[in-house]
Amino acid sequence: MKRIVSKSEMKRRNTRNQTIMGIVLIFLMASSIVGFAFFSNNDETNRKIKYNEQEFHLNNGLWYTSINRNVFITSHNPYETEDLIANVDFNLEQIYGKPLYYVGENDRAIGELLHNIGRYAERYQEVCLEGRECLGNFVVKDCSSNIIILEESNYIDIYEEDNCLFISAPYEKQVLASNRIIFKVLEIQ
Repeated sequence: MKRIVSKSEMKRRNTRNQTIMGIVLIFLMASSIVGFAFFSNNDETNRKIKYNEQEFHLNNGLWYTSINRNVFITSHNPYETEDLIANVDFNLEQIYGKPLYYVGENDRAIGELLHNIGRYAERYQEVCLEGRECLGNFVVKDCSSNIIILEESNYIDIYEEDNCLFISAPYEKQVLASNRIIFKVLEIQ
């Protein structure tokens, strides 16, 4: 048989249970904050470097830098890309306020290029380069337009033909090569 409990005793038990739960929750929140403060302070999350007077911060595997209150994010820092030869004249003036087109299958490399330098273009759009076979229904453009072409090759080669910027690299190195172009366009390298 169940014991009969008065309303006042039931209220007292509920208040006691809520107080205990509140204390447990406060303890959990406080200990998680303290744990985060003391144990998340590893080298990778707080790593900073300076390259040509530009400061870079590593956060969650990505490098952040700020130029004129604009934040730029890359997978690599300039030290990792400085050995890549990019004797190209591709610059912000060339794309500022004009359409920027791109060709390529490496979404991550294209994404970093568009996030960092595509913001200066009037708009950006995927296209098909004239003379090449493309899968999909893309507008066909030639090198009289500003086009960034990411293509797969056995070695890294960054070059220009008219207004086309070619980034040829093994698929797994295309992000590295595209980061080199970002640093070049932003005049960090």
